[in-house]
Amino acid sequence: MFDQFGAVVDMQGVLVKALEPFLAGKAYKGSVNSLVTWWRRTYFENSMIEALLHQSHTPYREIGHRARSYTL
Repeated sequence: MFDQFGAVVDMQGVLVKALEPFLAGKAYKGSVNSLVTWWRRTYFENSMIEALLHQSHTPYREIGHRARSYTL
């Protein structure tokens, strides 16, 4: 077993490339790479918090929405 989302698939690069045109249209002047890093970190933290606190499972899509809202 290995983690394909980092070993095989360059998730960071794919997300940066996907967001660049969108953010350019919004006149975003910051680093798209930094924004993606922050979003991914927030997503990971939120997905782990429930497990560590033994809370009920929140769907990953909802965690993604929360992380995106927080980051943007």
